[in-house]
Amino acid sequence: MEEVNKLQIAICSNNHDLNSQVDERFGRCAYFVVVDETGNLVKAMSNSSLNSPQGAGIAAAQLLINNQVDTVLTGRMGPKAMKPLQAAGIDIYTGISGTVEQTLDLFLKGSLTQLETANSPKHGGPLPAEGRA
Repeated sequence: MEEVNKLQIAICSNNHDLNSQVDERFGRCAYFVVVDETGNLVKAMSNSSLNSPQGAGIAAAQLLINNQVDTVLTGRMGPKAMKPLQAAGIDIYTGISGTVEQTLDLFLKGSLTQLETANSPKHGGPLPAEGRA
């Protein structure tokens, strides 16, 4: 019998379980709670780049790529983190709120918004003007 691969969904969180509050920050969240589309907890990964002085978003993106995540649910994401995730084919959604479990429900109901461009400036600066690199 062929095993069916389930969708792996990483949710930015301040702790490691389904009842944890989500964290809108991507690179600076404490954990990525990974669940499948049926709501089963797959794993929780500590974000070791949480306190990095720079490059936290890129390091967090690489962690998720290395762990073969399919989808990321977050609040905000800067352009440097977004680029490698998009290059790896990982879908990114925004609009998270409540707990990890509540956010998964919002995603499964189609209530989150797919993020096509960064919605957080890098290092607190302004977002690049549309059409500029």
